[in-house]
Amino acid sequence: MDHPIVRVAALSLCLAVGACDGKPKSDAPPPASAPAGAPATPGAAATTGTLPGLTGGGSTTLTIGDPNAPKGKTGTAKIMGHVKWTGPAPEERAAPVTFPECKDRKPIPAMKVAADGGLANVFVYVQSGLPAGAYDLPPDPVDLHQKDCEYLPRVFGIRAGQPLIMHNDDPMLHNVHARGQGAGMSTGPNSFNVAMPVQNTRLMRKFDEPQVAVTIVCDVHPWMRSYAGVVANPFWAVTKDDGSFAIEGLPAGTYTLEFWHERQGKKTAQVTVTDGQAATVDLAFAP
Repeated sequence: MDHPIVRVAALSLCLAVGACDGKPKSDAPPPASAPAGAPATPGAAATTGTLPGLTGGGSTTLTIGDPNAPKGKTGTAKIMGHVKWTGPAPEERAAPVTFPECKDRKPIPAMKVAADGGLANVFVYVQSGLPAGAYDLPPDPVDLHQKDCEYLPRVFGIRAGQPLIMHNDDPMLHNVHARGQGAGMSTGPNSFNVAMPVQNTRLMRKFDEPQVAVTIVCDVHPWMRSYAGVVANPFWAVTKDDGSFAIEGLPAGTYTLEFWHERQGKKTAQVTVTDGQAATVDLAFAP
């Protein structure tokens, strides 16, 4: 019988020796600069910035990427559209709440479908077609919250090398287990596993390589899921509740878009855009 005390004891062992990924336990963010001779983050021009103090105070200056990389091109073109689900209304089976600490949980459905079929939480990004070049990393980190025994947001985009700030908003133990690439998805690139036992703590990690998508789980509360679309360029979007999306600032060209959904997998579409104009791409997932 799975008992909360057993689960807490198992993760507490991680805390006794450090974080669950084998890295020393620390509230301060790890250094983000690559060691001498290490390859630069793929698709990232050099970016230097200051992060606000995390748990424990202080701040961290980041220098990530290759200062000699040519700048990626931008423009005035836009891609917009809708993603729809054409099958019957999905039935969601919420995981039984056998965890007293999660009695106020509000389940997030994997298939979030609007009345007209609009499908939310589809990650859309430019898979190919961009001219060669690297894009500056955004100045701000991406935030991932653990709140009411769920991850928020469910699906998000982040650049390879961009800081991810993980928040525990709950008065209970969570752990953030990113299943990256490679065998077992727990030891290769983009993988980490850190325990967050105290409310209002924040930790920082980053994904080193593009990957759509990295699955993030909590081993304490197994229904908790989030998905990170890790990309090398800024041209991505997550569909809204009505299934709509928009990607702006593209140079003129012909591109392949990839549409990723946690249940429905991947689809692609090709689109040509011109400067100052908007192109429309509508796509449907079916059973």
